[in-house]
Amino acid sequence: MPTRNTVLFAAVVLLIGLTGTAVARCPLDAIATHSSFVGGALGSIAVETCVTRSGTEDTYTYMLTDLSVRTLGFCSFAVAGVGVVGTVAQEAPSGWSGAELPAGSCASWWAWSTIGFGSPLSPPRGLIPGGSLEFSVTVEGPTTPAWVTAQIQTCGGKPFTTTVLGPSACPEIEEAGYESSCSCSSRGCTAVDLFEGDGNRILVIGGPDTQTIPRCEPSWVRHGFLGPDLSASDVEFRLWIDGSRIPLMQTELCTPGDEPGGSVITIMWHAQFPPDFFDVGLHEVVGEWEAFDTPDTDPFVWSRTITLDVIPCAIPIPSPPPELPDISLAVVRDSCNCGWTQQQQFLCDLEVVVDIKNEGAEPTGIFQICLSASQDDTRMTVPSLQPGQDRRLTLELTYHPAGPRPTYQVVADCLDRVEEANEENNSVEQSLNCR
Repeated sequence: MPTRNTVLFAAVVLLIGLTGTAVARCPLDAIATHSSFVGGALGSIAVETCVTRSGTEDTYTYMLTDLSVRTLGFCSFAVAGVGVVGTVAQEAPSGWSGAELPAGSCASWWAWSTIGFGSPLSPPRGLIPGGSLEFSVTVEGPTTPAWVTAQIQTCGGKPFTTTVLGPSACPEIEEAGYESSCSCSSRGCTAVDLFEGDGNRILVIGGPDTQTIPRCEPSWVRHGFLGPDLSASDVEFRLWIDGSRIPLMQTELCTPGDEPGGSVITIMWHAQFPPDFFDVGLHEVVGEWEAFDTPDTDPFVWSRTITLDVIPCAIPIPSPPPELPDISLAVVRDSCNCGWTQQQQFLCDLEVVVDIKNEGAEPTGIFQICLSASQDDTRMTVPSLQPGQDRRLTLELTYHPAGPRPTYQVVADCLDRVEEANEENNSVEQSLNCR
């Protein structure tokens, strides 16, 4: 549910206090609240909406505060509802009259205007700078607060349009007109999701003559009609690709318009194409719109042809491996002798001769080579090896033998300080043959 916009300008509070007009605060148990501003460089109107419920009736209260810097004079206010909503009561300030405007089966409209505006014997009673006014409409509930159009008109001047909360006859969706749209007809109101495709949109109208898409990505088409008095039997959109007609899905949406008493009907056809639907190459795409002015007249048909250039999928080119050193290691020979020491310890002396070489393309830098056996180890520092350089080393270790199958292990770069092209060729593990 939309939440109350708590960021109200200090000027709103100041002007309300100066005018002495008592604008009711929205109660804590309100089912929805909202604040918005409309206007231009010379000032604006703050519009606060408060939605309350009593039994089976919902009341939508609109509190308007004029923040203008000069007298523009606002003399009418209108707000829409989604679908046909039964009006129980309307309230307006003294000097204003209210009316319910017919809008077919798609919308409800309520409008208020000043009485006697323009009469030489009666001054304007519109909303003036620093003034605040309150309007409300009570409808049969329960309704769903929805984003709707509201229009505020200057006295004899142009109207300003904003978005406020209004009643919706779609009780089955949480926020009519927000995540889903509410489409209404004589059969009632239902939630409708206007199709949004996945991937690359193909624009038969509104796009260039030649459009390019990759073959491995999805694509989609959506076109249709928008107007106040449309019927699905009077309009149609057709699509051909390379001479074959494409089956299309259809969505019909009926909502309040931008003008008081108006509604808008949207009829759309769409198709979703999976990846690889199109072969690589050029394809002819033809869209055709057909509409009847009246059932007795010939249809108006308009078409447009575009070229769809489907290109191969981009094949990622692997980047060349980085230029790195590569230390290889091989054991040349080993020897091991064990015995008791004067301190009555049984120890083994191990000697291992290894060849190491830099098989890579960059110097290794200084690194360590380690020899370990049982629980003991030793290490030796090796100067940097240039690419292709090798070296023979002799490693010695005295260790405490343990385990049924004694082994030793030699690892070059045992502290893992060198980033190598191949980390699998710099260690050897072998069995011990001690005497």
